[in-house]
Amino acid sequence: MQNYLKVFSFNKKKYIKNLEQGFNLVELMLGILITIFVAAAIMNGVSQAKSSLRSLQLKELAFNHIQGLTEKMKGRVSAGRLPSPASKCEEECLEYNQDDECIIFAKEVCYDISRINTGGSIARRFKIDTRIEWVDNFGIDQELEFKTIQLIMNKAF
Repeated sequence: MQNYLKVFSFNKKKYIKNLEQGFNLVELMLGILITIFVAAAIMNGVSQAKSSLRSLQLKELAFNHIQGLTEKMKGRVSAGRLPSPASKCEEECLEYNQDDECIIFAKEVCYDISRINTGGSIARRFKIDTRIEWVDNFGIDQELEFKTIQLIMNKAF
């Protein structure tokens, strides 16, 4: 029984001597390898987050652009200055750089204005459809569309 305890006994001097020697090459390489994998995972996550935020920023630019166009068309209809032609699609710029050069294009910015028959109503109605298409930074076609109706009250009651 005493031999059994002697084999599995803790040798404090030998343990402390091993600690004083430091790491061996395998332990050092394993530590470096784990650090590299963690750093690569963090860098990949940051890169994906940055790309997703840029895509969201482009969507916000497109939303603001199409919202502005919709409000402009509503104002023109309300003022009685209907655009000619009533439907139009064209390429427009969404973002400019410092030199006023376009860096982000919308493939199509479209509007379509049509009068809705209201019969004997005291208001005239116009249907205004606006749409924008663009390619985001992942190469995916995106689209936003607004559909609205503008009422214009007749002056005579």
